[in-house]
Amino acid sequence: FGEAKNTHEADARFRFSRLGAGRRRLLGAAGKTAKQARDVSAALRIALRSEFAYALLLEDDWVACHGFLGGLLTATARAAAVHGRFSALRVSYGLNGIVVPRDRVASLREHVDRRAAAKPPDLAFTE
Repeated sequence: FGEAKNTHEADARFRFSRLGAGRRRLLGAAGKTAKQARDVSAALRIALRSEFAYALLLEDDWVACHGFLGGLLTATARAAAVHGRFSALRVSYGLNGIVVPRDRVASLREHVDRRAAAKPPDLAFTE
């Protein structure tokens, strides 16, 4: 991610942001699952303060492969060309690599909030 930021930081199509890191924790307990969901919801709420076309959800310990941003641009352009408006595009696994158009970010945040006590956000996302 650092390499991509260094390479593309001046490109107006990208905005790199990072929330403050919290203490690492294992998921499984209901309280920890709800905390992760609240963290994701907070990140999405903060993102909505900025102008952007797509948000990309990534976990802080995820390492992007070489050429990831170029592939991401290609995948997003193809999805838009084939489907027009789309709700989300998954380009990886778990909570990593979920591309969400700006006009769908608020509804995703609301859904994660509603499911916070029941499921981790990556599983709530697939519902």
